[in-house]
Amino acid sequence: MALRAFGGTVFAKQKSFLSWHRRLSKTLLDRKGERKLKTFYAALVIFLILLILIVCNGIFIRRTAKELEEKLQTLPPCEDAEAAVAALSDFWEARKTWVGLSIPNEIVRDMTDRMTEVAVAAKQKNSENFDLAIQLSINAARQLRYAEQISIENLL
Repeated sequence: MALRAFGGTVFAKQKSFLSWHRRLSKTLLDRKGERKLKTFYAALVIFLILLILIVCNGIFIRRTAKELEEKLQTLPPCEDAEAAVAALSDFWEARKTWVGLSIPNEIVRDMTDRMTEVAVAAKQKNSENFDLAIQLSINAARQLRYAEQISIENLL
């Protein structure tokens, strides 16, 4: 009797596990034997595609901010800077739409305003305002990079 009770509990556990496994396998397979997890796999594929796009956009933003910072630091003096500033403004205008996908609009607008200030100071040939506008633009480019960093502040 004791063996039966002991054996009965073991067999009961095994039996309940096997019945659970059979029920699970029946729910995963429909009548034709096809898996019911197609929607899960489709959602997983969509999630992975979105994750890849987010990572690629982050890399794009970091590269853009780095190039902006480097180009701003290597601008020629105020008297000779109009052509370089125009090229830099074109560079930013071509990329700001893609940057704005995951960066707050305030930061993108701030960078655009700073680039405009650099262009105006270069046209006026005012070296003090030109240097100040360059430093503010470098700071705005760093803000672009900071906004894309993974941190608790950005995740929340």
